[in-house]
Amino acid sequence: DIAPEYTTFEGGFIDSPEWGSGMVRVAEFLDKNRSKVKNTGSESNITSFVGQYYKHLKKYVKYLESKIDKKTGTINYGLSDWCDGTGDGSDASPSKTVLGVTATFVAIENMRVLREFSENTSVCALYLDSEEHCSAEAKNWSGSAKKLRTAFAKHFLQKNKRKNLSQTTLAMGIKLFEEND
Repeated sequence: DIAPEYTTFEGGFIDSPEWGSGMVRVAEFLDKNRSKVKNTGSESNITSFVGQYYKHLKKYVKYLESKIDKKTGTINYGLSDWCDGTGDGSDASPSKTVLGVTATFVAIENMRVLREFSENTSVCALYLDSEEHCSAEAKNWSGSAKKLRTAFAKHFLQKNKRKNLSQTTLAMGIKLFEEND
């Protein structure tokens, strides 16, 4: 959803993982750019911001996990690749990118971000009480991401040896498999 919501949206616009994941990505952006604010007094504020809001980020990603389809192991709702070149101008519905590609991708990326936060002891110490718990949290996110990534490959990349994969599907697939947890 957006705020303020001047237009009442329906369908994939409501509860879109692609937009909702913005809060996780903003926290990642702040954390990654912490070094740019050294000696301004803001560096520790960013660390405490991520630590303070980690529980909310975690709650949102757990919510996305609850939306995983039992049959496919992927998240099959959201906006998908909005306006991916339908060509007919009738609406913004995707025609080339299978529904769920982008939602599943952003959920995996969110899990990666939370794993990285858990591995960062200066951040993790603010929301978990020991390094042991931080390590367990990181392993949990890594395992969850691996499981969802495997489902992404099986359902979106390998299923029926798809011949006409969209550029979005291919690019997201490459990004997901360029790193190993």
